[in-house]
Amino acid sequence: WYEVLSRQMLELLRTVSPAVEYYSIDEMFFDAKELSSVFALPLPDAARALQQRILDEVGVPVSIGISFSKSLAKLIS
Repeated sequence: WYEVLSRQMLELLRTVSPAVEYYSIDEMFFDAKELSSVFALPLPDAARALQQRILDEVGVPVSIGISFSKSLAKLIS
């Protein structure tokens, strides 16, 4: 079931970002450049909107870290 949820999250992320990297079953990286325009919100609010969308559509809470590198994004998350 965990893998099913992971795949659902991956597909959802692909609707908001052209570049999604499946890192592990519960960790993904994506290009957040377009996130603000997708949700028509400033980036912090767009990230919260994405968290809520994932919770609503997939049913799992997630953390999102946004930074210039994957390592920093992971640390922030």
